[in-house]
Amino acid sequence: MARRGLRQPDSPRRAADVAFDQQRVQRHEEVEIDTSEIHAANDDDTINRLEESRARCEIPAMTNLESRHLFTLTMTLPPTLELGDTPAGNRRVFTVSGGRFVGDRIRGSVLPDGASDVLLVRADGLSQLDVRLILRTDDGALILMTYRGSRHASPDVNARIARGERVPPTDYYLRTVPFFETSSPTYGWMNRIVSVAVGERQPDGVEYEVFEIL
Repeated sequence: MARRGLRQPDSPRRAADVAFDQQRVQRHEEVEIDTSEIHAANDDDTINRLEESRARCEIPAMTNLESRHLFTLTMTLPPTLELGDTPAGNRRVFTVSGGRFVGDRIRGSVLPDGASDVLLVRADGLSQLDVRLILRTDDGALILMTYRGSRHASPDVNARIARGERVPPTDYYLRTVPFFETSSPTYGWMNRIVSVAVGERQPDGVEYEVFEIL
């Protein structure tokens, strides 16, 4: 008698394969495209859209700096301490006997203690400033102000300044870059700004207009 083997049911794997094939067919049906609805692309329009997209992504170049006035700083300077020609150059030290700073957001006094400008006159006549000041605001906060900068003038103008004459600031170049350091919560914003100052020599001192760079 011939034996008839029992037919094994489809395995779960084959059933899954069938289901996957059906799903794949459905996907194919969903992405079918009626080629009759395709229209030729307008090359000029495509190029224009690409240029507009690039223009939106580009950052405009900065052509100038914006600033706002921080304060006016006025200091009285005692006679200069002449160290003479050192290996670094001609060294002159300016101390400060006092001063004031006045602005819309901050004002106070310059303390004479610890204030000085260790100035170096280079061989080309340019003076390099290296200044440390302690500012005390009218509400009692202490602020360290440091700045470096340059002063340059003709020999004639330098001689007039040395004699204590009042010389128009347009006759020489005096620019500095102040930075500030304080633990005061009220003036903590000064720790994070960059500023520049335009200076003018006075017969007995110096005055700066200090600007915050925005």
